[in-house]
Amino acid sequence: MSGNWSARSWVVTSVAALGTLAGLKLIFEYKNYRKVSKKKQGPRQSRKTPENIRNRQQTSKGLPTDEELLKASFTSIQQMQQDHDGIVRENKLLLRWLRTLSDEDIKSYKSKTRLLAAQYLDMNYVRRATQARSPEAYRAIAEGRKGDLEIAWSLLQCQPEDESESVAVRLLALKLATRLKDKSRMLPLFEAIMVRISSEERAVTQEALSAFMSAPVLGRWEDTRVLGQHCISNGILLNDLHKLAQDAPDIPDLQILYEFAQMKIPRMTEQNIEERSVRWIEYIIKAVRIKVRTKQDAKNDGIENASVNSRVGPWKVIDIPSETKILRFGAIAQMLSFSMNPIPMVGPATDTKILVKGYVTTPNGRRSEQICVKNKGSDRWRGEYICMEEEQTILRVDIEMTLEEVNGVEAVDIKRNLGRTSGKIRDGNHF
Repeated sequence: MSGNWSARSWVVTSVAALGTLAGLKLIFEYKNYRKVSKKKQGPRQSRKTPENIRNRQQTSKGLPTDEELLKASFTSIQQMQQDHDGIVRENKLLLRWLRTLSDEDIKSYKSKTRLLAAQYLDMNYVRRATQARSPEAYRAIAEGRKGDLEIAWSLLQCQPEDESESVAVRLLALKLATRLKDKSRMLPLFEAIMVRISSEERAVTQEALSAFMSAPVLGRWEDTRVLGQHCISNGILLNDLHKLAQDAPDIPDLQILYEFAQMKIPRMTEQNIEERSVRWIEYIIKAVRIKVRTKQDAKNDGIENASVNSRVGPWKVIDIPSETKILRFGAIAQMLSFSMNPIPMVGPATDTKILVKGYVTTPNGRRSEQICVKNKGSDRWRGEYICMEEEQTILRVDIEMTLEEVNGVEAVDIKRNLGRTSGKIRDGNHF
């Protein structure tokens, strides 16, 4: 599970900008804002304008003026978006400014300035966390920077000046609420976006994509299906989102989650599921055992019709690296498969059941793996593992996992947290 972390940092940061409208679009809005502001100012400006009075008050407190904060945020965002090698250092002056702002201080800044400053804090948080060189360093950064996300959230509690700004605030706020693992903040924002999508005659693709990313986390599987259809009808290719998830496992595979939503699995479409299952949990996989399920499993045919009662063979322990994990984000779980070439897997999860799936495209076609386990009490989870090629089952075995629940997981660096998995399940030949 190695890779160029600097390059991956840029991928994750770029996706963050895509999901919030607050990337390049805000930079162009900033430029337009500056032009309009200069026109409004005219050749001379009265010394007692509200803006000048506010600037003097901010300066007297040792705070940046609105113009200074806006410019610093804009410049820093632009540098991060253009820095593909991860060499640009964070703006320590800007961070010091933002970290010293009180709630009253924040209210003195214009909404567009607050929006750009919040976007900078979010992008810097993702960038710093994904550049960590070890799990310990990552955890220290992720935990230490949570305060920045709360500041960003406070900055977004503003009255937007126009509809475009209002949309950007909602989308960024939804992303921040997800990072903060706070479903009470996520739900109202998600509902507001859904209302806007259903009431707008024109396509609102950016909002739909953001809601599409959040719906599975909230356990809103019917909304996931509807939003997926909306995105597809507006030109978004789910296979592109699948490829993105393969390159950056920090991002759940929305194609797989959409497929689960279309299946309408029992208990997944209940209206109140988010109240029961939206939790952030990290499980360390302490042990894995498998057992050939039927005599037919040793062959490549007849599996579907094989008798479940004809169980054979003892349980066999699968060697897995220590600290291999399942990460649960709200109502979904992510992990890496146990095959010789691990693939990212994702799917719905509750306190009693985990169902994850993933696939890769090989010269022989689509190769998929699926694990479905139920909690059997304490730390023991049991179910089945299925491997398929082009919809043909080539292996189906019983699987039992011992899971140890540890601290809540951070929603930034899944690839690092999942561990280096190189299991021993190999298309039936291993048995």
